[in-house]
Amino acid sequence: MAEETKGGNNKGMMLIIVAMLAIIILALAGVAVFLIMNMGSDDAMGSGPVQNWEADTPSVVDQRIFDLGDNITTNLLSSGPGAPNRFVVVNVSLGINNLDEEEANEFWVTLSERQPVVRDAVTSILRRSTAEELERTDGADILREDILNALQSAFASPMIVEVYFNAFALH
Repeated sequence: MAEETKGGNNKGMMLIIVAMLAIIILALAGVAVFLIMNMGSDDAMGSGPVQNWEADTPSVVDQRIFDLGDNITTNLLSSGPGAPNRFVVVNVSLGINNLDEEEANEFWVTLSERQPVVRDAVTSILRRSTAEELERTDGADILREDILNALQSAFASPMIVEVYFNAFALH
């Protein structure tokens, strides 16, 4: 009779362990379903928007990309007497506002005709930069903003909305 009670306790203990494992598996499945259902939701688990976009900047989908062609290679401004001569190699493309397709087509023709002017403007900005400025963590972003502002000013137009670096190497 003692053996029968001992065997009953083992079965009861096994039943409890199996029940607890089932509860844990169900809880994990519930968490997984919750995460999958809320994936992509801005307010899921307290996360905010991934990125802040300016209201007047077209998304990448609404941009047409104008490639400036071959790499631009130029010397950089010396950082002082005795400093080694440094140069940069960049390949630049421009994001053109394509929300008004007719206006974008006209601007595209203008850029195509004046591509040497655009390349010269980029080269001039690069020559005024030092290697130390460009090596900073935000150096490429500052350069991108300088080029964007210069080109928008040169064309007296906000049609150029982004500057992209396809290649960027300091030597």
